[in-house]
Amino acid sequence: MRDYSEFFWLPFDTITWLRRVVPDLGLWMALRTIRDDNDAELIRVEDLRPEMFESEREEPIQLYLGSSEALSPPVWGHVGRRRELDNEKSYSIQFVPSTFSPGQNALSLGRMAILRLSYYEDHDRATRLAALFRRLQAMAREHSDRSQGIVQILSTGGIKRWNHMLVGKSLRNTSGVHLRQFFDVDDVVFEARSL
Repeated sequence: MRDYSEFFWLPFDTITWLRRVVPDLGLWMALRTIRDDNDAELIRVEDLRPEMFESEREEPIQLYLGSSEALSPPVWGHVGRRRELDNEKSYSIQFVPSTFSPGQNALSLGRMAILRLSYYEDHDRATRLAALFRRLQAMAREHSDRSQGIVQILSTGGIKRWNHMLVGKSLRNTSGVHLRQFFDVDDVVFEARSL
């Protein structure tokens, strides 16, 4: 099992997906902002806004998804004075959305991940977390444009196909958006292409 998924989703795709899966699966969602020194906090899916996904750097926000009923309520800890979610003890899924660069001319690679199952204390809860993660992966594939795939344009002129990366449905309707793993690295170039 792959313990992560990668995707290029515009904010509309991300927010639409989260507004479906969070209530349907009875999940809690925690927000960690990187731009400021705010504490990590629980957030309602209705409070997500497209501007939260714009930044000069990748990962301005990280979201964590969990289930109080099946896995664990959120467990908090501190890093310095800042309150953080303890991802491992909370048995949560890290969700780092794709981010627009200023001017919305570049979109960073998003990802969803869990730790390796051996990192968790409770094997039964870790197994349930893996099942939830697989379900979210399947729901993410359903929500994506399966007629498109991601290719990397290599410096040699060749092309490498990344079959596991998902493409948001809204990306088809945009032009001039550069897909990047990192905003400050220009030599890693991706494109969405019809399969």
